[in-house]
Amino acid sequence: MPYVRTRTFCCCLPVRFGVFLLSILAIIGGGFISVISWVAISKIKNLDYSVATSDLVALWIHSIIYTILVIVSIFGLIGAIIKNRNMVSNFATVLGIHLFVSVVSGIYSMVALFRLKPQDAVNQCMGDANDTSISELCKNGAAIMKGITVTIYVLTWLVQLYAYFIVDWYAEQLEEEMSLKQTEAVINTISPPAPVAVTTYNSYGVGGTQPRNATTGYTFTEPQQSYGVLRRNDQPGNMA
Repeated sequence: MPYVRTRTFCCCLPVRFGVFLLSILAIIGGGFISVISWVAISKIKNLDYSVATSDLVALWIHSIIYTILVIVSIFGLIGAIIKNRNMVSNFATVLGIHLFVSVVSGIYSMVALFRLKPQDAVNQCMGDANDTSISELCKNGAAIMKGITVTIYVLTWLVQLYAYFIVDWYAEQLEEEMSLKQTEAVINTISPPAPVAVTTYNSYGVGGTQPRNATTGYTFTEPQQSYGVLRRNDQPGNMA
């Protein structure tokens, strides 16, 4: 009987469990980040100073993306429970979009970080301090911070990419299971052929064990097939 191979991740874990776990983490983490983002947007109106338009737009996009992620993650969780391909596929699509936005925003942040002049970064770190040791500490700290930032971004993107593949693999598995069920349903609707009636005449003539008359083509014209002739397998008492 045909079956659909269960896809796994991390060597042995089924992708269905991965979708279930990822959707829960996305609901919790995305919900936390989206709440903080919307609260920050609401508090910007009460600030005494103005926020740069680019920063405000980025915050709005950030809030909307994570809110959509939470909503679709809920459907992804339901889809993993009830094995709904459309819900799981939509979850994978949103994860892909979220990864793309994360890469774009991360690259923008890293470019802004590396475009900052080292001396300006040191001055922001030192503030009003004039100690040489603090200056050296700020210089080293700025370089370390750049390395940590790049590492965090890259690791985050790799995790998000792997999460996308897990959800996409499960969507493919559900599609194969759906196709298999449809094929089995079609096969079950096909009626088996009706049995062919087999008579004793099939043993005569072409393909049978008894010869067919070459002149007339009729099977029962041989002398041994005449009425009253005792056949080898008949008993005398069977003759009328």
